Amino acid sequence: MLTHPVALTLIAVLVAAALAARAVPLRWASAVESALGHRLTPWVIGLGTALACWWVAGATFHVEPISTDEAAYLLQARIFAAGHLTAPAPPIPDFFAQAWVVVTPRLFAKYPPGTSLVLVPGLWLGLPWLVPCLLDLVSGALLFTLLRRAIGAPAALVTWAAWVLSGMTMQWQTGYFSEVPLLACWLGSVACAWRWIDGGRRRWLLVAAACAGFGALTRPLSILLLGLPLAVAVWRSARRSARWRDVGMATLVAVGFVLTIPPWNAATTGHPLRSPLREYTEDYLPWDRVGFAIDSTAPLLPTPPDLEGIAPQLARVHREHTLARLPRTLFERALWVSGQLFTHWRPALALLALVGIWRLGGAAWVGLWAALAEFLGHAVWGHQAGWTLYYAEGAAAWYVPGAVGLVAVVGWLVRRTRPDTEAAPRAALAAVVLLPLLLWLSVAGSRGYREWRTRRAADSRAFTEMVAAGPGHAIYFVRYGTPAAGRPALIRNDPWLAGARDWIVYDLGPRNDELLRLAPDRAAFLVDVAARRVTPLREAPPPATPR
Repeated sequence: MLTHPVALTLIAVLVAAALAARAVPLRWASAVESALGHRLTPWVIGLGTALACWWVAGATFHVEPISTDEAAYLLQARIFAAGHLTAPAPPIPDFFAQAWVVVTPRLFAKYPPGTSLVLVPGLWLGLPWLVPCLLDLVSGALLFTLLRRAIGAPAALVTWAAWVLSGMTMQWQTGYFSEVPLLACWLGSVACAWRWIDGGRRRWLLVAAACAGFGALTRPLSILLLGLPLAVAVWRSARRSARWRDVGMATLVAVGFVLTIPPWNAATTGHPLRSPLREYTEDYLPWDRVGFAIDSTAPLLPTPPDLEGIAPQLARVHREHTLARLPRTLFERALWVSGQLFTHWRPALALLALVGIWRLGGAAWVGLWAALAEFLGHAVWGHQAGWTLYYAEGAAAWYVPGAVGLVAVVGWLVRRTRPDTEAAPRAALAAVVLLPLLLWLSVAGSRGYREWRTRRAADSRAFTEMVAAGPGHAIYFVRYGTPAAGRPALIRNDPWLAGARDWIVYDLGPRNDELLRLAPDRAAFLVDVAARRVTPLREAPPPATPR
């Protein structure tokens, strides 16, 4: 919420910035305006975005995944990095059933391949979070570039300052989630399509289609919803300019990406029309589907311990996801989204949006319609209201009306004593004067999330370090205790188990002997997570003496 000290500080600095913009020589304000319009400025903004996300993630390129989804993306990326599409099924799959990963008859993640593909270069370099950090840089640069054209550089700067350390960005742009590459794909598609709409050559629309096509390999539903307003803008431009050949070729490019999905399905599940997502859903969570009715079909495989705390919550959400309850569902989701977007000083932008909404041009509305389409389109999917990652790509668009309103207020204050021709450069100067305060308030508000992320990753990081310090060539049987939704998932195996240093598996009690007999040359330990205790079960046999 907007506390009184923050509100008073923001109002005081806003007035001070406007007064300073009115008082300084015009050449200073013009120099600032020129700097904001420089071709390198978006890359400076992009670098600031990457540094902010890097700081929140722990100031490292070895970011510990804090969710089961991230771990699944990384597992599939390791398979790709080895030059394969799938890995061999582990022996006795019940021990190795990692969340969101199909373990038999082959090993692969349930998600589309796009996100894991882009993570591969980072794994090759031994810096797994390098690619997400670079994608954050690109997204920040593209975001500022697009906003600068749509609403002007001062409002673009304010929008970026609101977005870069918002709850939505900190939570979903600082890990291995698919929202990181999808945001870059969407912004790249918009930027290139806009160049084509402005009269650019065909290649711009082809690149836009390629970005959208790769987005379909990352998050198909999200890119479809986000792309609807852009598709309308492209269609209207093509109708005016009769450039239907360009649109046809771009469509073929996008379809070419989509046509890689059936081969991917065939390579993983064995059937071109059966996706890994469907395979996993039928195995473990048959009711986790699009729609408004829960499927009562029984799962084919027992629920892995990593899902025991999550599955009941998901089942409840799907049971309550009905058409009759949809208005309440959307209201609850809107509360969560706004709660992550409009924190600390940002509620001031919600108030200023009443001024700015009437000043938006058509290009700005494309972003807002895309964000709204993404929000409403996910009504067909039952998910927890707090799981706001489905709306992360459109987050910045919600700040645009408020940022435009703020700049309009500054312009009004300037015009009271200065000619109208001086309003734009002086508004640019005021935005730059405001920027340090806005970022300082954002950093102060983001420390709590950074600390939460560090605590959330602490247990899994400690476990990883404990295994790394162990004797090697061992099996670690993990005993969780009481199921809990927020518990860190520790079952993250090397996809190539035959040559893996260690195996990390579930403790299945009496069944543990089955796995021990399959690997008699490995030491064994029981890890009691609740008690924080490691008990040796078997020492590794000494190496055989050569004759």
